[in-house]
Amino acid sequence: MTSPGFARIAVVIGIGISGAVLVAVAASYKFGPRQTPPGQPPLVYLNNQNLEELRAAFNAAADQTRVLAMLSPT
Repeated sequence: MTSPGFARIAVVIGIGISGAVLVAVAASYKFGPRQTPPGQPPLVYLNNQNLEELRAAFNAAADQTRVLAMLSPT
């Protein structure tokens, strides 16, 4: 039979461990390395400064199949 104090400590420790794991996963996702397969250009973040570069690369491959996927977290 466990005491109520021990059960409360176990819950607090469980919540702490869950929080630490969540923070570690989020940090790995946010700051982890981003790699592409060999032969594929590296990933880029689109902004106003490099939009013309994207347009030029897209239009240069007019004779090939092109896919443009824009993903958003919202």
